[in-house]
Amino acid sequence: MPEHPRLYEDLAAGLRELTTLLLCTTDTAQALRRTADTTAQMLPQRPLVAVTLDRAGQAITEVSSQTPGTLSARLKDSHEYGPGRACLHSRTPVTVTDVASESRWDLEWLRAEGVRSVYWHPLRATHEAVGALGLYSREPVVSDPQIRLAIQMTAEHIGALLGATIHGAAQAAMIAQLDQALVSHAVVDQAVGVVMAQRGCDPDTALAILRRASQNSNRKLTDLAASILASAHRVRPEPGGGRR
Repeated sequence: MPEHPRLYEDLAAGLRELTTLLLCTTDTAQALRRTADTTAQMLPQRPLVAVTLDRAGQAITEVSSQTPGTLSARLKDSHEYGPGRACLHSRTPVTVTDVASESRWDLEWLRAEGVRSVYWHPLRATHEAVGALGLYSREPVVSDPQIRLAIQMTAEHIGALLGATIHGAAQAAMIAQLDQALVSHAVVDQAVGVVMAQRGCDPDTALAILRRASQNSNRKLTDLAASILASAHRVRPEPGGGRR
Protein backbone atom coordinates (compact mmCIF):
# COMPACT_ATOMS: atom_id res chain seq x y z
CA MET A 1 0.00 0.00 0.00
CA PRO A 2 1.42 3.42 -0.86
CA GLU A 3 2.76 5.43 2.06
CA HIS A 4 0.90 8.49 0.76
CA PRO A 5 -2.41 7.07 -0.55
CA ARG A 6 -3.77 10.47 -1.65
CA LEU A 7 -0.53 11.80 -3.11
CA TYR A 8 -1.33 11.17 -6.76
CA GLU A 9 -4.98 12.22 -6.41
CA ASP A 10 -3.85 15.52 -4.87
CA LEU A 11 -1.15 15.82 -7.51
CA ALA A 12 -3.61 15.32 -10.38
CA ALA A 13 -6.06 17.84 -8.90
CA GLY A 14 -3.27 20.35 -8.31
CA LEU A 15 -1.90 20.02 -11.83
CA ARG A 16 -5.37 20.60 -13.27
CA GLU A 17 -5.69 23.74 -11.15
CA LEU A 18 -2.24 24.94 -12.20
CA THR A 19 -3.10 24.40 -15.85
CA THR A 20 -6.25 26.49 -15.54
CA LEU A 21 -4.72 29.38 -13.62
CA LEU A 22 -1.52 29.69 -15.65
CA LEU A 23 -3.24 29.53 -19.02
CA CYS A 24 -5.80 32.15 -17.98
CA THR A 25 -3.50 34.92 -16.76
CA THR A 26 -0.80 37.17 -18.16
CA ASP A 27 -0.03 38.67 -14.72
CA THR A 28 3.35 37.09 -14.01
CA ALA A 29 3.57 37.88 -10.28
CA GLN A 30 0.05 36.61 -9.65
CA ALA A 31 0.75 33.46 -11.65
CA LEU A 32 3.87 32.74 -9.58
CA ARG A 33 2.08 33.34 -6.25
CA ARG A 34 -0.81 31.07 -7.14
CA THR A 35 1.59 28.45 -8.45
CA ALA A 36 3.43 28.51 -5.12
CA ASP A 37 0.16 28.18 -3.17
CA THR A 38 -1.15 25.32 -5.28
CA THR A 39 2.16 23.46 -5.14
CA ALA A 40 2.29 23.80 -1.34
CA GLN A 41 -1.16 22.20 -1.07
CA MET A 42 -0.30 19.36 -3.44
CA LEU A 43 2.58 17.86 -1.46
CA PRO A 44 2.08 15.83 1.76
CA GLN A 45 4.60 17.78 3.83
CA ARG A 46 2.94 21.11 2.94
CA PRO A 47 6.33 22.78 2.46
CA LEU A 48 6.91 26.49 2.05
CA VAL A 49 7.24 27.06 -1.68
CA ALA A 50 9.17 29.61 -3.73
CA VAL A 51 8.76 29.89 -7.51
CA THR A 52 11.31 31.82 -9.53
CA LEU A 53 10.92 32.99 -13.11
CA ASP A 54 14.20 33.87 -14.80
CA ARG A 55 14.12 35.67 -18.14
CA ALA A 56 17.28 37.07 -19.73
CA GLY A 57 19.02 37.23 -16.36
CA GLN A 58 16.13 39.10 -14.70
CA ALA A 59 14.62 36.96 -11.93
CA ILE A 60 11.44 37.36 -9.89
CA THR A 61 10.47 35.08 -7.01
CA GLU A 62 7.10 34.71 -5.29
CA VAL A 63 6.34 32.54 -2.25
CA SER A 64 3.35 30.60 -0.95
CA SER A 65 0.94 32.58 1.21
CA GLN A 66 1.44 30.41 4.31
CA THR A 67 5.08 31.56 4.49
CA PRO A 68 5.61 33.48 7.78
CA GLY A 69 6.25 37.19 7.38
CA THR A 70 9.74 36.86 8.82
CA LEU A 71 10.63 34.42 6.05
CA SER A 72 8.62 35.79 3.15
CA ALA A 73 10.87 38.74 2.30
CA ARG A 74 14.05 36.67 2.47
CA LEU A 75 12.64 33.86 0.36
CA LYS A 76 11.56 36.37 -2.29
CA ASP A 77 15.27 37.12 -2.67
CA SER A 78 16.23 33.43 -2.66
CA HIS A 79 17.24 33.55 -6.33
CA GLU A 80 20.13 35.83 -5.36
CA TYR A 81 22.00 33.48 -3.03
CA GLY A 82 22.33 29.96 -1.68
CA PRO A 83 20.63 26.89 -3.16
CA GLY A 84 18.14 28.92 -5.20
CA ARG A 85 20.88 30.81 -7.01
CA ALA A 86 22.90 27.60 -7.45
CA CYS A 87 19.93 25.87 -9.08
CA LEU A 88 19.29 28.76 -11.47
CA HIS A 89 22.94 28.90 -12.51
CA SER A 90 23.58 25.16 -12.80
CA ARG A 91 20.14 24.27 -14.21
CA THR A 92 20.27 21.16 -12.01
CA PRO A 93 18.49 20.14 -8.78
CA VAL A 94 20.06 21.33 -5.52
CA THR A 95 19.40 19.55 -2.22
CA VAL A 96 20.12 20.61 1.35
CA THR A 97 19.33 17.54 3.44
CA ASP A 98 19.90 19.23 6.79
CA VAL A 99 20.36 22.99 7.09
CA ALA A 100 22.04 22.54 10.48
CA SER A 101 24.99 20.69 8.94
CA GLU A 102 25.06 22.52 5.58
CA SER A 103 28.59 23.72 4.73
CA ARG A 104 28.11 25.36 1.31
CA TRP A 105 25.95 28.22 2.56
CA ASP A 106 25.10 29.81 5.89
CA LEU A 107 21.47 28.75 6.38
CA GLU A 108 21.28 29.22 10.13
CA TRP A 109 18.47 31.73 9.62
CA LEU A 110 16.37 28.95 8.07
CA ARG A 111 17.04 26.59 10.97
CA ALA A 112 15.95 29.34 13.36
CA GLU A 113 12.61 29.39 11.51
CA GLY A 114 12.18 25.63 11.90
CA VAL A 115 13.18 24.72 8.34
CA ARG A 116 15.10 21.46 8.20
CA SER A 117 15.63 20.75 4.50
CA VAL A 118 15.64 22.61 1.19
CA TYR A 119 15.19 21.40 -2.35
CA TRP A 120 15.34 23.43 -5.57
CA HIS A 121 14.41 21.98 -8.95
CA PRO A 122 14.89 23.72 -12.33
CA LEU A 123 11.83 24.65 -14.39
CA ARG A 124 12.08 24.08 -18.13
CA ALA A 125 9.86 25.00 -21.05
CA THR A 126 10.69 22.58 -23.87
CA HIS A 127 14.51 22.64 -23.68
CA GLU A 128 14.82 26.14 -22.24
CA ALA A 129 15.29 26.82 -18.51
CA VAL A 130 12.74 29.40 -17.36
CA GLY A 131 13.24 29.36 -13.58
CA ALA A 132 13.24 27.14 -10.53
CA LEU A 133 10.95 25.65 -7.88
CA GLY A 134 12.10 25.82 -4.25
CA LEU A 135 10.74 23.78 -1.33
CA TYR A 136 11.48 24.51 2.33
CA SER A 137 10.34 21.82 4.76
CA ARG A 138 10.46 20.88 8.44
CA GLU A 139 11.04 17.29 7.27
CA PRO A 140 13.50 15.66 4.83
CA VAL A 141 11.94 16.96 1.63
CA VAL A 142 13.29 14.49 -0.94
CA SER A 143 14.08 11.37 1.09
CA ASP A 144 10.76 9.77 0.11
CA PRO A 145 10.87 8.40 -3.49
CA GLN A 146 7.15 9.05 -4.01
CA ILE A 147 7.45 12.68 -2.96
CA ARG A 148 10.59 13.12 -5.05
CA LEU A 149 8.76 11.83 -8.12
CA ALA A 150 5.80 14.10 -7.38
CA ILE A 151 8.13 17.12 -7.12
CA GLN A 152 9.79 16.28 -10.44
CA MET A 153 6.43 15.85 -12.18
CA THR A 154 5.18 19.11 -10.70
CA ALA A 155 8.31 21.00 -11.77
CA GLU A 156 8.06 19.67 -15.32
CA HIS A 157 4.39 20.69 -15.52
CA ILE A 158 5.00 24.15 -14.05
CA GLY A 159 7.90 24.74 -16.45
CA ALA A 160 5.76 23.92 -19.48
CA LEU A 161 2.90 26.11 -18.24
CA LEU A 162 5.18 29.03 -17.39
CA GLY A 163 6.57 28.78 -20.91
CA ALA A 164 3.02 29.15 -22.24
CA THR A 165 2.39 32.06 -19.84
CA ILE A 166 5.56 33.82 -21.01
CA HIS A 167 4.49 33.35 -24.62
CA GLY A 168 1.02 34.72 -23.83
CA ALA A 169 2.45 37.74 -22.01
CA ALA A 170 4.78 38.43 -24.93
CA GLN A 171 1.86 38.26 -27.34
CA ALA A 172 -0.21 40.60 -25.15
CA ALA A 173 2.67 43.08 -25.00
CA MET A 174 3.13 42.89 -28.76
CA ILE A 175 -0.58 43.53 -29.35
CA ALA A 176 -0.50 46.49 -26.94
CA GLN A 177 2.50 47.93 -28.76
CA LEU A 178 0.75 47.46 -32.10
CA ASP A 179 -2.39 49.17 -30.79
CA GLN A 180 -0.30 52.09 -29.52
CA ALA A 181 1.50 52.34 -32.85
CA LEU A 182 -1.83 52.47 -34.69
CA VAL A 183 -3.13 55.19 -32.37
CA SER A 184 0.09 57.20 -32.77
CA HIS A 185 -0.07 56.85 -36.55
CA ALA A 186 -3.68 58.09 -36.57
CA VAL A 187 -2.76 61.13 -34.43
CA VAL A 188 0.11 62.06 -36.76
CA ASP A 189 -2.12 61.63 -39.83
CA GLN A 190 -4.70 64.00 -38.36
CA ALA A 191 -2.01 66.56 -37.50
CA VAL A 192 -0.74 66.33 -41.09
CA GLY A 193 -4.25 67.25 -42.22
CA VAL A 194 -4.26 70.29 -39.93
CA VAL A 195 -0.89 71.50 -41.27
CA MET A 196 -2.08 70.95 -44.87
CA ALA A 197 -5.13 73.13 -44.19
CA GLN A 198 -3.05 75.82 -42.48
CA ARG A 199 -0.17 75.91 -44.97
CA GLY A 200 -1.95 74.88 -48.16
CA CYS A 201 0.65 72.17 -48.81
CA ASP A 202 0.65 68.49 -49.80
CA PRO A 203 0.86 65.59 -47.26
CA ASP A 204 4.60 64.97 -47.72
CA THR A 205 5.44 68.62 -47.11
CA ALA A 206 3.15 68.76 -44.07
CA LEU A 207 4.80 65.66 -42.59
CA ALA A 208 8.25 67.13 -43.23
CA ILE A 209 7.19 70.31 -41.40
CA LEU A 210 6.02 68.25 -38.43
CA ARG A 211 9.23 66.23 -38.30
CA ARG A 212 11.38 69.35 -38.47
CA ALA A 213 9.37 70.98 -35.69
CA SER A 214 9.68 67.79 -33.63
CA GLN A 215 13.46 67.78 -33.97
CA ASN A 216 13.80 71.51 -33.27
CA SER A 217 11.64 71.33 -30.15
CA ASN A 218 13.10 68.00 -28.97
CA ARG A 219 9.61 66.54 -28.68
CA LYS A 220 8.28 63.22 -29.88
CA LEU A 221 6.43 63.46 -33.16
CA THR A 222 3.29 61.94 -31.63
CA ASP A 223 3.36 64.40 -28.70
CA LEU A 224 3.74 67.35 -31.07
CA ALA A 225 0.93 66.03 -33.28
CA ALA A 226 -1.35 65.63 -30.26
CA SER A 227 -0.70 69.23 -29.15
CA ILE A 228 -1.47 70.51 -32.67
CA LEU A 229 -4.77 68.63 -32.67
CA ALA A 230 -5.62 69.99 -29.21
CA SER A 231 -4.89 73.56 -30.37
CA ALA A 232 -6.93 73.09 -33.54
CA HIS A 233 -9.83 71.78 -31.48
CA ARG A 234 -9.71 74.79 -29.13
CA VAL A 235 -9.85 77.35 -31.95
CA ARG A 236 -12.52 75.52 -33.95
CA PRO A 237 -15.66 77.73 -34.07
CA GLU A 238 -18.79 76.44 -32.40
CA PRO A 239 -21.62 75.38 -34.74
CA GLY A 240 -23.68 78.47 -35.51
CA GLY A 241 -20.98 80.69 -34.00
CA GLY A 242 -21.68 84.42 -34.20
CA ARG A 243 -25.46 83.92 -34.33
CA ARG A 244 -27.96 84.63 -31.63
